Amino acid sequence: MPDSVTKDPASEVQFPPSIFEDVNKLAQRVQTFTGAAGAAIALREGDEMVCRASRGNNAPDVGMVLSLDGTFTGLAVTGMKAVRCDDTENDPRVDAEISRTLRIKSMAVVPVLSGVRVSGVIATFASTGNAFSDTHMAVLKTMADGLGANLQRWLESQGISTSAQPRNPLRQGISAQPKAETPATAASLPHFDAARP
Repeated sequence: MPDSVTKDPASEVQFPPSIFEDVNKLAQRVQTFTGAAGAAIALREGDEMVCRASRGNNAPDVGMVLSLDGTFTGLAVTGMKAVRCDDTENDPRVDAEISRTLRIKSMAVVPVLSGVRVSGVIATFASTGNAFSDTHMAVLKTMADGLGANLQRWLESQGISTSAQPRNPLRQGISAQPKAETPATAASLPHFDAARP
């Protein structure tokens, strides 16, 4: 009898259109609430983090695969906690030159957790320093928690467990490349790469 290979069902996640509609509405609320120049929501699809909602000129294009290796977004994902940069010129976690190019002076990234699984991130970008207060961070976390609960219900309805770490955790070093089915420009992603640990 041949050995069988058990595939992690989470590696084949294909969210339905209703999830993308909800994520787009949430991105609009995030941008409106924070007054941010840009907002983005990325979802975990297999072992990639893919932008699925984008608002503003300095947010990545929908369909971009986000780099997590040594990036500000990666800090939120690997640490499973919100991160905020109040001054991109003086924060050693951020590449000041890239931030200047994109006119980003402050940013915040909040992980979307479904059980113990990082299911995505909510990110905001501002053209002014100190743009995100503790209140903004608390509300962003509440928004992320709501999205995480919705994703958890959907994942579990598909037979995907959220009570244990997936077998294929998000890799460090995911390249900033668009998914094949979605065109995007290379200039749309650098702010997600704008950080060093």
